[in-house]
Amino acid sequence: MVTIHGLGAAHNNNLGSSAHSSWQCDEDDEPEIVHEYLKCKLDEKGQKYTQLINRTSEAVWYKSSETGRCSSKIKVETSELVVNKLRAYDDLYYAEIIKKLNGMRIYMENSLRPSCFPYIFS
Repeated sequence: MVTIHGLGAAHNNNLGSSAHSSWQCDEDDEPEIVHEYLKCKLDEKGQKYTQLINRTSEAVWYKSSETGRCSSKIKVETSELVVNKLRAYDDLYYAEIIKKLNGMRIYMENSLRPSCFPYIFS
């Protein structure tokens, strides 16, 4: 969970994603994102989360208006995050949240490649 301040009121955001890649020794295998979501709520007691992004292996949706549902389809590449694609959508009512999330830097460990463990994956 990420709390973002500086948007008039603090927002609690629940952002998650899952990536999938076959565990083969082939370095050319392209990973793909199979699940991604973004849920947001005001940081006040009694508030419920609102789904802003929902990605499954079949389809990708985002919430295009404050009064609508998370039902607008969007096309993204298999290894592209929806939260990155939505940076270009300046008219979204949660564009500042998307902008702040895209400004985050996250370290990803890459030492679990099968080629690093030939005695396990042989």
